[in-house]
Amino acid sequence: MRRTGKVMLKMTRSVSGEFEVLLLEGKLIEPWTEELRAQVKKSPRIKRLDLSGVNFIDRRGAALLRRLESSGTELIGASVFVRGLLDLPG
Repeated sequence: MRRTGKVMLKMTRSVSGEFEVLLLEGKLIEPWTEELRAQVKKSPRIKRLDLSGVNFIDRRGAALLRRLESSGTELIGASVFVRGLLDLPG
């Protein structure tokens, strides 16, 4: 769990067959966007991001998720709010 004041993003890895799933919980905002990018880059086995625990994303978080999705990372479990932010023009 990473903390900046009261804002946190928890990242939990699990294995699902031949790939890893990264469960995100909390707010995907600066500076956690860089931490998430580094985690995905460091482990090419991460093929799915579970966003079911994400309750807010900022512009940079949405941009990163869009880039990851367009490069083949599957985004699952996003709330209607989060999915709506991802579907806005970037």
